[in-house]
Amino acid sequence: MTGRGLPLRAWFACVGRFWRATGAVSILEFSLIGVPFLMLLLGVVEMSYMLKTQADLDYATQTAARQIMTGTVQANSPTVTPAQFATQYICPNLPSTFTCGNVIVVMSTIVNATGKDFSSLINASHSGVTNNSNSTTICLGTSTAYVFIQVYYKIQGTIFAFTGIADLTLGSSLAFRNEPFHSTKYSPPSVCS
Repeated sequence: MTGRGLPLRAWFACVGRFWRATGAVSILEFSLIGVPFLMLLLGVVEMSYMLKTQADLDYATQTAARQIMTGTVQANSPTVTPAQFATQYICPNLPSTFTCGNVIVVMSTIVNATGKDFSSLINASHSGVTNNSNSTTICLGTSTAYVFIQVYYKIQGTIFAFTGIADLTLGSSLAFRNEPFHSTKYSPPSVCS
């Protein structure tokens, strides 16, 4: 039977011998089970790292927001840039595995909160939050002002290369109303409204 391949009976005999052979069963089982198990294990490690990083970012954001809410930031540094705020108030509460240069801070406030609430922070198209801060100053808010803080952290590296994500940006945000505090040093910058 040249040129036509194996006859059907010979093919079944070959499959039968392979099915009954036990010499390479462990290698075959490992190749079928090991690769998906290894992929699952790496996925669990990556997800655990991401969730731990998110929890650390949330903690640092909450701690910094509490300092704004009580007027500590306004009393210590009346004008602060986003980079200074990240360096002085966010990064000290982050683990040493974080790179402070990858932290981005965005804040919005309603300084005159009389008759207003958090819905006043929503932009006209209802697609996001109004941002009255810029790259040179952050609006910290006066006593009883509404504040919305967003902190982003860009994870760079190969930890998520397995999933195909080269860079990942995590975010943490809080909305709160400042407590009644008295600060003679702080007056909101003109960009804040």
